[in-house]
Amino acid sequence: MLHESEERKEKRKEKKAQVNNSTFLGLTQEASVDSKNTGREEFLTAFLQNYQLGYSSAYPSLLISSLSESPASVVILSHADNTSQQVTVRPRESVMVNISAKAEMIGSKTFQHAVVVHSDHAISVQALNSKPNTAELTLLRPTPALGTEYFVLTPPGTSARNVKEFAVVAGAAGASVSVKLKGSVTFIGKFYPAGSVLSVTLQPYSVAQLQSTVDLSGSKVTANSPVAVLSGHSCAQKHTTCNHVVEQLLPTSAWGTHYVVPTLASQSRYDLAYVVASQATKLTYNHGGTAGSRGLQEGDVVEFEVRPSWPLYLSADVGIQVVLFGTGAIRNEVTYDPFLVLIPSVAAYCPAYVVKSVPGIEGVALVVAQTKAASELTIDGQAMGANLTWAAVPGSEFSYAEVELGTADMVHVAQATTNFGMLTFGLTKAVGYATAADCSQRVSDLGFPPPLKWTAASKLLKLPRQDGLQDPQDASPLSCAVPSGALLRRREVCSRAALQGGGREGQGDPHYTTFDGRRYDMMGTCSYTMAELCSEDDTLPAFSVEAKNEHRGSRRVSYVGLVTVRAYSHSVSLTRGEVGFVLIDSQRSRLPVSLSEGRLRVYQSGPRAVVELVFGLVVTYDWDCQLALSLPTHFQDQVCGLCGNYNGDPADDFLTPDGDQVPDPVEFASSWKLDDGDYLCEDGCQNNCPACTPGQAQHYEGDRLCGMLTKLDGPFAVCHDTLDPRPFLEQCVYDLCVVGGDRPSLCRGLSAYAQACLELGISVGDWRSPANCPLTCPANSRYELCGPACPASCNGAAAPSNCSGRPCVEGCVCLPGFVASGGACVPASSCGCTFQGLLLAPGQEVWADELCQRRCTCTTNQQVTCRDTKGCPAGERCSVQNGLLGCYPDRFGTCQGSGDPHYVSFDGRRFDFMGTCTYLLVGSCGQNAALPAFRVLVENEHRGSQTVSYTRAVRVEARGVKVAVRREYAGQVLVSDAGAQGWVSGQETPSEDLEL
Repeated sequence: MLHESEERKEKRKEKKAQVNNSTFLGLTQEASVDSKNTGREEFLTAFLQNYQLGYSSAYPSLLISSLSESPASVVILSHADNTSQQVTVRPRESVMVNISAKAEMIGSKTFQHAVVVHSDHAISVQALNSKPNTAELTLLRPTPALGTEYFVLTPPGTSARNVKEFAVVAGAAGASVSVKLKGSVTFIGKFYPAGSVLSVTLQPYSVAQLQSTVDLSGSKVTANSPVAVLSGHSCAQKHTTCNHVVEQLLPTSAWGTHYVVPTLASQSRYDLAYVVASQATKLTYNHGGTAGSRGLQEGDVVEFEVRPSWPLYLSADVGIQVVLFGTGAIRNEVTYDPFLVLIPSVAAYCPAYVVKSVPGIEGVALVVAQTKAASELTIDGQAMGANLTWAAVPGSEFSYAEVELGTADMVHVAQATTNFGMLTFGLTKAVGYATAADCSQRVSDLGFPPPLKWTAASKLLKLPRQDGLQDPQDASPLSCAVPSGALLRRREVCSRAALQGGGREGQGDPHYTTFDGRRYDMMGTCSYTMAELCSEDDTLPAFSVEAKNEHRGSRRVSYVGLVTVRAYSHSVSLTRGEVGFVLIDSQRSRLPVSLSEGRLRVYQSGPRAVVELVFGLVVTYDWDCQLALSLPTHFQDQVCGLCGNYNGDPADDFLTPDGDQVPDPVEFASSWKLDDGDYLCEDGCQNNCPACTPGQAQHYEGDRLCGMLTKLDGPFAVCHDTLDPRPFLEQCVYDLCVVGGDRPSLCRGLSAYAQACLELGISVGDWRSPANCPLTCPANSRYELCGPACPASCNGAAAPSNCSGRPCVEGCVCLPGFVASGGACVPASSCGCTFQGLLLAPGQEVWADELCQRRCTCTTNQQVTCRDTKGCPAGERCSVQNGLLGCYPDRFGTCQGSGDPHYVSFDGRRFDFMGTCTYLLVGSCGQNAALPAFRVLVENEHRGSQTVSYTRAVRVEARGVKVAVRREYAGQVLVSDAGAQGWVSGQETPSEDLEL
């Protein structure tokens, strides 16, 4: 009796706690859900960041549909504002429930923003995250389907202002969560590099949202209690404008082994299917009739281009996750935007589905059925199977077909005698969404419903623009040329000044001049957005120009070391020192190249690379430090970045991505900083910026140095009336102060003015001889002060069409009988091959796909031959490192020597050795002839005591080059190449510790 009494007390306490909690949340007793009700449903979600901060208020909502023959009493709790709503969803009905805009999560941190749905009968719940021209729908999974292990998938985007993101949502029990990151993340102000583990403790109904500009796909999420995980992108982009995309993921315990990935017929290019592995997996695929297999490891992500004629069939020996990223396309003359959808496994197919159409939105479904049973499909009671156009999926027993659902406001019922799969899509201008249809095992009990009155959905998906807001229209490619009418708008680092004159607001390296002529200095060494489209005008094409700065010699100044231009779904990167070469979509190519049917060209003009786009953007970079952008006037007030907003007013150029004006160049530049994984980059010299003494300034202003620019009878005098040389003089003097009179810096300063004059049609004459700045030319070429802007090359088709009318350029010109190729002059017979827009040298190899499964070689007879590689070798994975696509090792062994000295071998054996000779620390031993030969030698010495020794020098030998680091020359590296030796500047090296 005593025991029973205590038990009743505990039950009363538990009941009282439930009542108190319901009262706090604004619930009545009647609204609570009886946990003993066998039809009880519970869902857990959150709303990720949609587009950019300050764009518009969010319109989050839930679409709740009945899957029962009885009315469902549904309670929705929003923890973002501690409110609740109660609705009744009757059979054959769908109800839209609006959620407060406060539920949207902005930033990479934790939130108390979970949304919880309780129902006493079976329902389907879809979460809609909508803003003007950017909306996404995702199917929610009931809490019994949640798990403790997930793998993230974040699709691509072209603008660095939009972020890859995912969220982990804790339920009533809270959760301890760890994330093994595949990409770098800054979370709650702390930086976590790729490969690290981020741990966070979530309180009940709290959410962790993680964001990054780099790909997070393959990141592993584990928790000590079931959580919901949503993954996507704030505004993903590939072939059209960007759109917010998100999907609630399934835990690894619910992954299947067989999948069919169909595509919409409207996709004229391709969508992207991603396969994610959670463990060692053998993946077998049939891609449009091409069969293959590959091995995967935990966290590996494989990408397939899926076209209408290339359906994808996948099978694996263990569970895999498959996600389709719809890249956007044109359907019925309307351009719809990207979407993300989790592909259901074949084992999850059902015999019946209930699908709710959104009024005013073009509804489409893709159904996948066994080929032998395809004719049995019925939709809304009508036999449809025989009337559809079915396409067989090679290598499988399945076929798929596309079903028009129209724009009417109604519920559709799809049934068959066997299980089948169904994906639904909503396609309209500037929006796209997709989701798997929700199973209904008892759909026969529902009957066929009349059209439902649904007034909210279409307004949410296509809201009118609001004054002062920008639409997320990141691209709308033009098919015809526009005038390039361009004045030079910005000069980076050594180019010093724009074509217009004007005041100067400081000195430094690099020096910036915005489109509107505002000058400022910023010494940061990170990656920055120089310019990108930030416009409501959907007739303007998307583009972005990014620059990565670096230190050289002095840590108090920086120079441009990498320039990347993104447009027309291509990435073009130019790297310092790689004259004549370019990275196109992570593949190395010689210049010139032509992409996107001539809409994007990259070529060499004099000493500079030129990236030229048909809509008028021109980017030039000299593979050293001079960077310039130009844009036609119809981009005025349509762009943003370090180049300013191009609205004619230099006073408001310091505009951050959040729309705030800031007074400080460092704060302005920091707001446009990109996350490129370089966590050691700096925002600038801060309060330790270099300065010239009066004596230095007077010396460097002399007529034989920077003063040559302003000398009245000097070589530059012919240009003075057109372009003021004073800003160039000031920047030249300052740079010489910083680098201690380094002559290459002087030559760069003089060249900046000479080039600016040439672009105005004025040749300044021979200035290199009096300045002692000779220009070294490659073999089979000669220096010309005024040479052709578009010289003959190995790829004549890549040359611009209006070369004859361009001003001449200073540089090296190939001798008769030779043509330009990759910074060299070669006979036409040695030109090599063009392949997928790339210019290849004889013998050069490139990948024909992004999965490292097909390798192509340019032969000596100018033909390209390709071979299947069946993926990367064991122990390696296909990825991009240092900008290059290739097969890279999964892991590395480490050998270490430290102290006096203590050694740790690659296999972990520790030992001490006191010898003072030169020893082979590690080297190739010739067992595998396919591996490159190398040696690492270590030289030890006594210091003070004759009983111990320390490392004195390390020498690395590989590919005919020897590099030595010696204790007595800290900060310098000795390089030997074919017998020639010389000192070059380098970072200071530890004198005693080394690691391989």
